[in-house]
Amino acid sequence: MILAVTGGFSLMMFKTGSMSPAIPAGSVALVQQIPAADAHVGDVVTVDRPGELPVTHRVTATAPGP
Repeated sequence: MILAVTGGFSLMMFKTGSMSPAIPAGSVALVQQIPAADAHVGDVVTVDRPGELPVTHRVTATAPGP
């Protein structure tokens, strides 16, 4: 909680089991915003979607893009 307040992080709760078994439903994660170019294979990322709930996935591949 201290890192969230003082370090520019936020907390996110996983309401569903879609990331199970690695991240069970009800888990809370400490998250930090990064540029998309800094995401690496194996990272877990959450993407905001206008008008919809954010979506969380594990990065399985990266490719250059605009």
